[in-house]
Amino acid sequence: MLDHFVQAAVWGALDASLAGEARRLSEALHVGVEPAGQTEFNRLGADVLREINLADSAAERRRAHFRELAVGRLAADLSKVRWGPAAGGSATPHHFEVRDRAGVLLARSRSLDGRELAPAGRLPPTGPTTLPDGSRGRAVTLRLTDVPFDSPAWQRSWSELRQRLKLPPVSATVVVATNAEEQHALLASLRTALLVSGVLLVLGAAGLAVCTTRRALAPLRDLRNEVSRLDAATLDRAVRLSKPPADLVPIVDALNAALNKLDDAFTRERRMTADLAHELRTPVAELKSITDVARQWPDDAALQARCATQCHAVADRMTRLVSALSRLARIRTGQSWAAAEVIDLRQHMLDSWRLLRTRASAREQRFDLAQGPAAHVRSDPDIVESVLSNLIQNAIEHAPPGSLIEARIGTEPGGAALSLSNPAGALTAREAANATRAFWRGDGARTGVQHAGLGLSIVADIARVADLEFHVTVEDGVFRATVVFGQPAGQTSIT
Repeated sequence: MLDHFVQAAVWGALDASLAGEARRLSEALHVGVEPAGQTEFNRLGADVLREINLADSAAERRRAHFRELAVGRLAADLSKVRWGPAAGGSATPHHFEVRDRAGVLLARSRSLDGRELAPAGRLPPTGPTTLPDGSRGRAVTLRLTDVPFDSPAWQRSWSELRQRLKLPPVSATVVVATNAEEQHALLASLRTALLVSGVLLVLGAAGLAVCTTRRALAPLRDLRNEVSRLDAATLDRAVRLSKPPADLVPIVDALNAALNKLDDAFTRERRMTADLAHELRTPVAELKSITDVARQWPDDAALQARCATQCHAVADRMTRLVSALSRLARIRTGQSWAAAEVIDLRQHMLDSWRLLRTRASAREQRFDLAQGPAAHVRSDPDIVESVLSNLIQNAIEHAPPGSLIEARIGTEPGGAALSLSNPAGALTAREAANATRAFWRGDGARTGVQHAGLGLSIVADIARVADLEFHVTVEDGVFRATVVFGQPAGQTSIT
């Protein structure tokens, strides 16, 4: 673009200079009469002017003769013009030509040395041209439609005679040209300089872009290095950058928050693995001791049957433990239920008790559900079943043999409230807050072998995921677990 602008400026200035020279030449161009016919032209012209209004045949003949004389003897004349600074103009261009209307050469500069700027009948266009010596040039063409008469005394009379006799005007064309090799060389040098400058500018811009990009991406490289050193053992270390840009701060904060959540998940998994290993140690040890006894007396059929029964009981206990863990994992990922529906909470409570009353009867435990109307809640049946079965199992396993397990369904501001209570045994009010932790059991309960310490933990996880309210309390030696279900749309909690 710069090269285009410079070329336009150079050629525009040169064309303006040539156009000025062409105008100067055109001002010096006049119509003259050949010397041989000068006397006859003056005499006959004077007669015609005097008889311009006569209509006789003699006057008409003189007018026709003058018309022939004017057409044949008038021509553009440059013989009286002196070219160059002495003539009052600027320096004479290298070449010029003057041609008449028919393209006949009238005059030319000495620099042409007898040659023509263009072949006969053709004029070089304004703009680039090739000079007779083969060099590159620049030409400007100026066309004159009416060349003035050279004699001031005849100027007015000539105009009147031309109009009356209907003589054609004398027209001419002035062509001015100059050598433009110097300008071409200058533009070529400028073009080379622009090309070199452009290449250097592009290289400089590329280097600057690389440096700027590397500097701008330095925080990202630092972030990559910080993230690359993270593993399962270093998730607790926050990602720290010395001078993070403002746009990167939210990303770093979000990454640290994700790492904290991931570290919490790893911590829970490690704790669960450790607790599970602890819980399985006892039943595995029992299996080993039972099988050792069976191997010592292989011929004792009664002992073998008893050992098989004990092994089955231990395996059943381990199955419940694994099932509880699987359910807890599904609940934590939110994949254990489908869409909610309106269900009868009281009927679900009775159905859950029927499934577990055999185990309660073995411990001589009784169950009492207070009378009342049907309680409808909006929830998922799997949620309700998991909550009720785990609450009942927890009560059966932790309540003393022969005790009473009581269930109550009432209302609270959040919806329908279900509470299950049983004697707390050795559990104190201070320890009640730990009852919902996975694998936690009070000291007095650790001697039992029928539970895994996961029942209330599952209920707590369900309540957290399903947006239910759940809490446990110990008051006056009674352990009470309460769950509040949301009421169905368009209904009260208890109907």
